[in-house]
Amino acid sequence: MSAVALQPGAPWPARAGIGLLLALLLAFPLGGERLFSGFYVDLATKIYIYGLFLLSYDLLAGYTGLVSFGHALFFGLGAYVTALTLLHVTASLWAALAASLVAALLVAIPIGFLAIRTRGVYFVFITLAFAELFYLIAFHWLPVTGGENGLTRIPAAALGPPGLALDSPARNYYLALACLVGGYLLSRALVTSPFGHVLVGVRENEERMEFMGYHVMQVKRRAFVLSGLLAGAAGALLASYQRFVSPDVMHWLTSADAVVMTWLGGVGTLVGPVVGGAVVIYAGNLLSSLTEHWMIVMGGIYVAFVLFSPRGIVGLAQQGMQRWWGSRS
Repeated sequence: MSAVALQPGAPWPARAGIGLLLALLLAFPLGGERLFSGFYVDLATKIYIYGLFLLSYDLLAGYTGLVSFGHALFFGLGAYVTALTLLHVTASLWAALAASLVAALLVAIPIGFLAIRTRGVYFVFITLAFAELFYLIAFHWLPVTGGENGLTRIPAAALGPPGLALDSPARNYYLALACLVGGYLLSRALVTSPFGHVLVGVRENEERMEFMGYHVMQVKRRAFVLSGLLAGAAGALLASYQRFVSPDVMHWLTSADAVVMTWLGGVGTLVGPVVGGAVVIYAGNLLSSLTEHWMIVMGGIYVAFVLFSPRGIVGLAQQGMQRWWGSRS
């Protein structure tokens, strides 16, 4: 799903590579459980869900230049609203998803109105403060959120037709993959639209965009709300997949993970955060099974990329491809 591969006139090897990758991803659940184990199908599902969350963060930080440490607020809000809907209202996934999007919208609008009035480190702190407020509510509101223990025994969400529920790893896998691809295509359409070009202009030089007649505050608020909606959708998927939600999903460390994964993969590329999330989640699972000091190893990887590849994994790959194509031309 690279930007290069999806552009008209892109090299045919890139297009062929994307097609092959999608074919492998579609076939993975069919042979993944036999060749590897159900664990890897579940791990891939988790990667897709977090990939959608990271896409939403890249719209905010990568394309608008708004670095937030409170983005987990919308991720967790979507998860909790979905869990409560499935537990107490209806088993319909689509009703739960709609409720999550409405909740994310109602929260993102006032928070965005206040937060966008600040800049730089003040924006970081105010988004962090709002996220911690919602985290504390989830942690202490025992009758509604389950408190520290969270919400458990969430029923399998129904997809629509009788008997078709998210009660198997394969169904969860394909739903998460479809949502990630759909989220990527929508995000790509957004950032390549005139509005997306305005976002990049605001990121690069707010004063110039204001001089050109754009309402910068309004543009940033719209980006904030859109990214919150996408994060809420990712949270809804997480709740229906895990069938368990705890306050940790709203913790500031979840937002910090989004920052790290996005920058590791390549900020402002859309595909980069997804790659970064996949690398961090898979490497974390692998290294934690090999050594109890796995976090030190992960820290070393982060430092290495900051020093030697500040554009992230995707930036490094693009640089290598440009050199390869340049040597052949």
